[in-house]
Amino acid sequence: MNDKLLAIFNGVESYHWWFLGRRFLLEKIIKKYGGGKKDVKILDVGCGSGGNIEFLSQFGKVYGVDKSSLAINYCKKRGFKNVSQADATKLPFKEKQFDIVLLLDVLEHIKDDKRALQEARRVLKDNGLIILTAPALPFIWSKHDQMQGHFRRYKKTDFHELADKLDLEIQRLSYFNTFLLVPIGIIRKLSVLKPFGRLGEYDSKINFDIAKFTLLNKLLLGIFKTEINLSEILEYPAGVSLVGVFVKK
Repeated sequence: MNDKLLAIFNGVESYHWWFLGRRFLLEKIIKKYGGGKKDVKILDVGCGSGGNIEFLSQFGKVYGVDKSSLAINYCKKRGFKNVSQADATKLPFKEKQFDIVLLLDVLEHIKDDKRALQEARRVLKDNGLIILTAPALPFIWSKHDQMQGHFRRYKKTDFHELADKLDLEIQRLSYFNTFLLVPIGIIRKLSVLKPFGRLGEYDSKINFDIAKFTLLNKLLLGIFKTEINLSEILEYPAGVSLVGVFVKK
C-alpha cells in the first residue's frame, strides 16, 4: 500500500461506512469463534494506521506489524506500543505465540500469499484462529485493484486450496458486501473504459469523500450491517469481498 493511500485510510477509517461495517463483522466473528478465552493475544498483520488495533483491544492484548514505516509511525502516534515494522512473510515472533491472527485485506497485496498464511499459522497457537478478509470475484478486477497494489482477487476455491496445503480447518468462508455488489461492480467495469477511468482510481471521490455526507454514510453502513446480520441465516452466492475463519489443527 502506498503512502498516499495509507494517509487517506488514516483520515477516514474512524467513520467511513466500509471500515465500520468490517469491524461490525469482525466483532461478530470473534465473539462467535474466539470468545470466552482469558489473556487472549491477537496479532494484526498489516495493521496500517492502527484503527483496528484500537477496536481489537476490547478482546485481548493486540500486537501489530506492518511493512510500512509510515504505518508504524501512525500507530505509535496513537499510543500503540506493541507494533513493529515487519514483512508478513517473515514475522518477528516465535512459534505458537497468538490466539488470533488477522490478515484484513492484506493477502491480496502479497505476491507469495501462501508464505504469508504459512507464517500466520506458524505464530498461531494450536486451535487458534486465523481471520482474513480479501477482495473477491476476479471478474471485477479493475484499475482500482492495480492502483492499490493488489496481485489478485480471490475465489472461494483459492482459500480451500490454501487451507488444504497448510492443514487449516475452515470454520467459515463466505462472501460479504453483497447488497452493494451490483453498483460497485458496474462502477469497476465502467472504469475500464477511458471516459470513466477516474471511477476506478482508489482516491476518487466516490470511494472516500462519499462518507463525508453523513446521511449517505449512515445509509450505506446500515445496508452493510443489515447484510451482515442476515448472513447468520443466509449464504450469499457472491460479494465484493470474502471473509474466512480458519483453525490451526
